[in-house]
Amino acid sequence: MQKKYQPSNGTERMIFQAAHCDMCSKDRYTEDHPERGCSILCNALMYSVDDKEYPQQWCVINGKPTCTAFKARKNPTQRNRRSKKTNLNQLKLL
Repeated sequence: MQKKYQPSNGTERMIFQAAHCDMCSKDRYTEDHPERGCSILCNALMYSVDDKEYPQQWCVINGKPTCTAFKARKNPTQRNRRSKKTNLNQLKLL
């Protein structure tokens, strides 16, 4: 069994999310369609690494954090993420 990965702070989470979630075809979240968001990302944000609901997909492989469910977008420049306004509001919470 691999060691689960949980970012140690908000900055580390944002870096991980930018490298994985924001470029993954599984996360198609938009403000108009929040139900298209990735359940793996949602569970990682909602639960503690010790909870049974915490995603097994976020783990450490060869010393690097990764998501084993990652599937690159066909068009990596296409990012259906939250608006800049929402991202700024998230930063205020950190």
